[in-house]
Amino acid sequence: MDIPLCIKETLENITAPLVERDSAHFIQKSAHSLAHILKFDGLLFLKLNGEPHLSERFSIAYSLEETPTSFVFDPIAFSANLEDETVIKIDEKYVKNISSKSLVEEYMFFAAQFGNSQKTGLAVIGLKNSKTDMPKKTDLNTWSKCCKILGSAYEMVCELETFGEKLSTNTDKDPLTQVHNYKSFTQQLQIAIGESTQSSNQKIRLACMVVSLDDFSKINEKYGFELGNEVLFEIGSKLESFVRGQDTVGRIGGDTFGLILKNIGSRENCEKVSTRVANIFRKGLLPVGEELTASLGVTIYPDDSRDFEQLILKAEHLASEAKNVPGTFTLFSTDEQKK
Repeated sequence: MDIPLCIKETLENITAPLVERDSAHFIQKSAHSLAHILKFDGLLFLKLNGEPHLSERFSIAYSLEETPTSFVFDPIAFSANLEDETVIKIDEKYVKNISSKSLVEEYMFFAAQFGNSQKTGLAVIGLKNSKTDMPKKTDLNTWSKCCKILGSAYEMVCELETFGEKLSTNTDKDPLTQVHNYKSFTQQLQIAIGESTQSSNQKIRLACMVVSLDDFSKINEKYGFELGNEVLFEIGSKLESFVRGQDTVGRIGGDTFGLILKNIGSRENCEKVSTRVANIFRKGLLPVGEELTASLGVTIYPDDSRDFEQLILKAEHLASEAKNVPGTFTLFSTDEQKK
């Protein structure tokens, strides 16, 4: 590989971004590095929409500081010429500037793929003052190879980010119902308590609701585990559809679900939500109809406890006590105190 530019300086420039594991920071550092290699006066990353010559327009994905962003590049300029490890000099007739026509004449425009453009969806555009000397072909080749190296590394960074997001989702969700698992549920409850504590609105309350299915083992015995799993999935889905977007639903046991109701406001509002949840079982909305009932226990922060573990434990206890009443029944701590 021909590297007529200062080898040490070039390697230092492309090494700097390689330590990044955040895609946004990687692009930022790559822009500085690629601009510095050929002393460009500006640099842009263009977002390509599929095949460059088939795209109707390009959008600017990132621009180096003080680089004009009002340039519009006609896809015809790239017409199948933007190939791996090559650089094309874009004819100025294919470049427009929406703010100043004369600005186009001030620059020479050089384009190269950023890695594999089909994967990254990006092309690099280097801007060089038209009054300066034309870069040597060998230097442009070196620059294109650097674009290839950094672009390929960027692909891996993006893949790692995607994998990390999927891994995070998988570790936070119950694999069967796709609602939060116990660990994630308790974390969300801790966060919700922290947010409620910091709020200046004293009327804002947080409720923790436990929904414990009654004799669910009989459903599995009668209909089989496949239908039993379908019922659990349906319950998780319906609970999520019955609460607000700010609330949290989790599966905190084999046949037990938990709900975090933020900014519930009052006991009355909490009762309305619990009634909606109870109606899932009363109206035969599940595959096994009215054969399945549930016992609900509800605790309220900070009235019942300021500790997230105690809120869950007390709600579980209330749900267990509610099982003494036939059918679907809800029990609040204040109800228990009245006994």
